[in-house]
Amino acid sequence: MRPDLSRFLQIHLACFDAMQTCAERGTSADRLLARTRRALRADLAVLGAARSHLCLPPPGPLGPLALDYVLEGSRMGTRLLARRWAETRDPAVARARNYFTAPSESGRWRTVCAALSAVPVDSAEAETLVHDTKRLFDLFHRAVKAIDAQATREAAPAP
Repeated sequence: MRPDLSRFLQIHLACFDAMQTCAERGTSADRLLARTRRALRADLAVLGAARSHLCLPPPGPLGPLALDYVLEGSRMGTRLLARRWAETRDPAVARARNYFTAPSESGRWRTVCAALSAVPVDSAEAETLVHDTKRLFDLFHRAVKAIDAQATREAAPAP
């Protein structure tokens, strides 16, 4: 589980680093990204996993609701994954608890869902929201490909 967890944390750190540049200062997204990035770095240090040198280009300007949707959805997914993490027998993985035990802001997911529900379906705002969300999901896709390519290079025998 340790290599898979390290990979997962590295992918998220690379994406959240890029997303931090898009978050408006002082917003919930900005605060959540800062806390989450600290937790990810701490857990990678516990695992002895070198921080990936992966630096993804920021996705560019994003609507704050798209950013909130991806971040809060990620926190919900993390709560589900935390159940599996809690079952580990690997002491290092058990000590890498910062990301999985980070508290969520109470009611944020409901707030995001309410804001999403208020967006008229056939509006330009909805089109932008979908476009921005797809760009964020693409960021994660690019991170997976880049981390995997880096691992392949590092595993290759020296010439």
